[in-house]
Amino acid sequence: YGDTMTDLNIVTLVSVGAHPTSGRSRRAEQDARAVELGLRLAGLGAYVHPMYLTVLVPTVAVAAVVHRRHVRRWWLPATGAAVAVNVPFLAWNAVNGWPSLTEQEHPPGTYTGRLRGFVEGLLPRVVGARGSSGEWIYGRPLGLVVYLAVIAGVVAGCVVLVRSVQGPSRWVVPVSLIVCLPAMALPPNLAYVADGRYGVILFPYLAIALGAAASAAVRRVRGWARTG
Repeated sequence: YGDTMTDLNIVTLVSVGAHPTSGRSRRAEQDARAVELGLRLAGLGAYVHPMYLTVLVPTVAVAAVVHRRHVRRWWLPATGAAVAVNVPFLAWNAVNGWPSLTEQEHPPGTYTGRLRGFVEGLLPRVVGARGSSGEWIYGRPLGLVVYLAVIAGVVAGCVVLVRSVQGPSRWVVPVSLIVCLPAMALPPNLAYVADGRYGVILFPYLAIALGAAASAAVRRVRGWARTG
């Protein structure tokens, strides 16, 4: 597996890059190159750590749906690119008897239990409200306020993106955020919530949503100031 910053950079490139490639009128050749590059990066993200597929798949899916009219032009080079970057990983598995397919040990639990753990344990750590050992950094009451305020900002940012951004790229962030945690809860070996690195995959999408909410709030305040 690659280091966390490499993983984060790849996800950021895919998430940010999906906006212009999904929302502008392009020629079919440009569409093909854009989706191919996106899947190449998504394949690299899967190579450095498979858990990044939980956000990369919905992100690429939005771009793929947008460019579905030109699917014959891009599906083969795009899929080939995603596979090509994983050739070393696939070759290593083939030589060593496919150890990556061997079921790993994981803590007992249920799907709903893992999903609840992400909401109550992982996300508060991601936003800085809880520490690695589970303690509330600012105390439980204030920590809950901070946590809920960040989540409210993310939801507001998604609403702003959907309402204000023209083109289908407005769905990239909301769809990826909605799909991510339910998808992460599927494999039992992603049940750990004390390690904040499992929440790093959400950072680009959280940042985009919070940035959209903050920009909308600033514009509204400026509007009030002008009219007042």
